[in-house]
Amino acid sequence: MTKLATMMVIAVGLAFLLVGPRGANAEDRVLTAVEIEAVLDGATAHGTGSRGAPYQVRYGDGGAMSLTTNSGFTDSGEWSLDGDLYCAQWQKVRDGDKGCWKVVQKDDRNFRFEGVDGMDDHELLIE
Repeated sequence: MTKLATMMVIAVGLAFLLVGPRGANAEDRVLTAVEIEAVLDGATAHGTGSRGAPYQVRYGDGGAMSLTTNSGFTDSGEWSLDGDLYCAQWQKVRDGDKGCWKVVQKDDRNFRFEGVDGMDDHELLIE
């Protein structure tokens, strides 16, 4: 192998290491509690409900959150962490029952919330 070819192989290897697992073909990554908190604290999330209605969730200080849909439905609640699970309890949604999800990062702004204990999966764009 020529010196130039060796340097190219090393450069490609270093580039791969710098990009890490978040490249275009990387697998989705399950977030830890610390990472979930860093992503959600003070964020606004956009998603689509099970009936196709767009909604927005604002994550405020101290675990407070508010929900607004394009149809005018609103709700408030609290979010918390149970180990590495994100949990949410709304006043109206799910009749106030608490639900928990594993949070999977798809890319820098898109996340999949995978339900546990029968909770539905949903995807959110988080700003």
